[in-house]
Amino acid sequence: MSPPAMQRVSAKLSGAVAITAALGGSPTVAHSAASAPPDSAWEMHCGDAMRRGVSASITPGGMGAAWTLSMDGQGRAITFPAGVTPVCTRDRVYAIGSVIVSAQKQFWLFAVDRRSGQLSWSRQITTPATDSWSSPVIDGRNGAVITTTGKVVAAFDLVSGAPRWSVTLGRTIVNASAVITDDLGLSNRLFITQYDGFGSLGALTCINVDPAYGVVNPFAPGQVLWSASIAGSSGNSPAYAAGVVYCASVGELDVYGQVQAFDARAVSEPGPLWVQYVDGHNFFGGCTLRAGEDGLWLFAATYAFSGGVEASRLVKLNALDGSVVWSTPCNRTASTPVVLEDGRLFLSGGVWGYGTAPSLEVFVDAGASVTRAWHSALSTWQDADGDGVLDAGEFFAVGGWNQQPVYVAGSDELWIGTIPTSTETTGPYNALHQLDAQGLPPKGAPGGPGDRSFVKSTGTGMGASPSAADWNVYSTGTQGLRAIGVIPGRFDVNGDGRIDVDDLHAWHQGTGARDCDMDGDVDAQDLSLLIVQVRRDELEGGRR
Repeated sequence: MSPPAMQRVSAKLSGAVAITAALGGSPTVAHSAASAPPDSAWEMHCGDAMRRGVSASITPGGMGAAWTLSMDGQGRAITFPAGVTPVCTRDRVYAIGSVIVSAQKQFWLFAVDRRSGQLSWSRQITTPATDSWSSPVIDGRNGAVITTTGKVVAAFDLVSGAPRWSVTLGRTIVNASAVITDDLGLSNRLFITQYDGFGSLGALTCINVDPAYGVVNPFAPGQVLWSASIAGSSGNSPAYAAGVVYCASVGELDVYGQVQAFDARAVSEPGPLWVQYVDGHNFFGGCTLRAGEDGLWLFAATYAFSGGVEASRLVKLNALDGSVVWSTPCNRTASTPVVLEDGRLFLSGGVWGYGTAPSLEVFVDAGASVTRAWHSALSTWQDADGDGVLDAGEFFAVGGWNQQPVYVAGSDELWIGTIPTSTETTGPYNALHQLDAQGLPPKGAPGGPGDRSFVKSTGTGMGASPSAADWNVYSTGTQGLRAIGVIPGRFDVNGDGRIDVDDLHAWHQGTGARDCDMDGDVDAQDLSLLIVQVRRDELEGGRR
């Protein structure tokens, strides 16, 4: 159930009871595959296990589309739900959408070739519960893409789409996206939350994803290891770092929300390492982790069912012990904060109506304190009718409670959509914005109310929570799934689904798809690019 829908129920209840630049280049380098940026994949909602929402890539100049996918293999129109993030590997994009078959809506996972925009394969999946927008997640170590819809967690082969494993949970998954570890040796896990928005039966569930391996990992892929109580839960995507999984949750509605930390390596239900409560506020979104020399920090924002654009709370916790560092007012949201190493935080929030409005807020974390540097609705508001209300058309409408922005470090840009002008916000999006982050505080100050100088470009027909990889941004909307920017090179020379030394051997032997930059010629440039791709993990200091 969505917070606006829950908001209506809650009102009734309360009435009754109350990176870097390009590899070998710079942010201004031309769009040449020779300077391929280090982020060639976007493996999960918010990009990585820490949910930072940051890509080191370089985004395209403008909204030019390399391709758009709007039909399935049978020529049926695809509707992509609002809020679902497309995820991608170096070769394919994976997105969830629905088609109408015999007057019935069916949901499918679509795998799309990043170069051509053609369908590689599609597989029918369980229908999401209550218009849920849970995003798929890529298990790169095991070559699988995993969906979390209805009560089912299902894994499919990245290349062929063949079913790998599936498990049915006791409760539905609503608006939450899974996180997968990749640093637990032979015993990596997937974590997902089970829904109970108004009650106390929400749970954080741990599922094994690696193959069984003797006593080191005696569990089969897809086997549930444990579920831990997190009280009420809806849309609470967990985050992970260094052996610990973190989860903000609804808690007890209208009384307190809570944030908890659990040992991710536990093989049976663990007690929380710590619990922190936020009085009178509830979390309906994910949390973000930021690691630095000063420690490990957690950020999360709440969704208030009443009040204006400052009725909710954005909090910073010490992730080691759960202690509150600071708490500040913000717009209501189920979005996850985007947190940069330089102290900037971007938060999307608000709905149309209920006393609030969609907005993008910019905060500056000074360590022990925080300031709000900019608020898109308030800072651009021109009260044309003098009624003191943020009416549509009087301010820059951007963001929203279920819109997840992406920060692209190579270009210092923020890509963000605008929720539909409806209180339901479950339909496809129709606007995506490319914002100059240097034009937003604290790097620079926009002009007076109504100034839009920080908007580099705006595109229509898309806008749902985007993802970014190489020189591409992916987003869905009223026109389908769209790839913005320059088509990336093709480096899987031998076509086995991996980019490794075997591709180098194939290239030198004169076999396979040797035109890596796809310019029509096979030459030394192709070999040079392929070497960079094969050595990517080494060049990135061990990153996959």
